[in-house]
Amino acid sequence: MVCHGNFSLNPSVRRTWYNPEVILNDLGLKPGMVFVDVGCADGFFSLLAAKIVKETGRVYSIDIDTKAIEKLKRKAAKMGLNNIDFIVGKGEDVVVCEHCADFVFYSMALHDFNDVCKVLQNAKQMLKPKGVLADLDW
Repeated sequence: MVCHGNFSLNPSVRRTWYNPEVILNDLGLKPGMVFVDVGCADGFFSLLAAKIVKETGRVYSIDIDTKAIEKLKRKAAKMGLNNIDFIVGKGEDVVVCEHCADFVFYSMALHDFNDVCKVLQNAKQMLKPKGVLADLDW
């Protein structure tokens, strides 16, 4: 079983804790939107978000783990998803756009950053004026 800290990255185990489709639906994610997944690991939410926003939308998947991003790239290619940008980097260092994101999303990741204030400042910089920051965490 692959773990991040004490958190299982196994999708079937994660689905016993919460339903990602319901979470993204309840957030209001729709076709054409921009979704930034910071600390995306191998794309549990990024892949689903890419399906929801469709080709008219965009997903930015950010993680410090190069192997996780490579795994996400392979999964996305296998699923025919071409609307994901893959970024290896720290949440403290990455700003993918200025006021373009409808959502900046953290799943079991925000508590892991060294400088949470900087990560949240970056989120504010990426979010549209009425954009939503979502933190799914313990």
